Amino acid sequence: MSYIYPADIRITRHARRRFKERTGLPIRAVKAAAANAIERGEKLEDLPFFQRTRLQTLAAKHSPNTETDIRVFNGVAFVFRVGCIAMDGRYQTDVAVLVTVLPNYGSDQYAENAHE
Repeated sequence: MSYIYPADIRITRHARRRFKERTGLPIRAVKAAAANAIERGEKLEDLPFFQRTRLQTLAAKHSPNTETDIRVFNGVAFVFRVGCIAMDGRYQTDVAVLVTVLPNYGSDQYAENAHE
């Protein structure tokens, strides 16, 4: 995936709700968090096997039959749909669409809380 500017990130209504629910941050912060996830987030290939397979399975439910890019940033997994999307009758490439935000239960943050 080539570099995507924050202006080229589209966010679905579902992703906005899940972001607020799962991070506790205000909805106005979702675009900045998504840009940070793309720029600095951990790629799916860099995650341990357990986390990778779990996130792939969950992402497939949200975006069936489409290519997804999953980035983990601050203990949360951001699921982006990759490719062309229709915008006002035109097709744009290099636009990331944030589909959903998933909790990353395999991360150290959740492992520490599970033992309490």
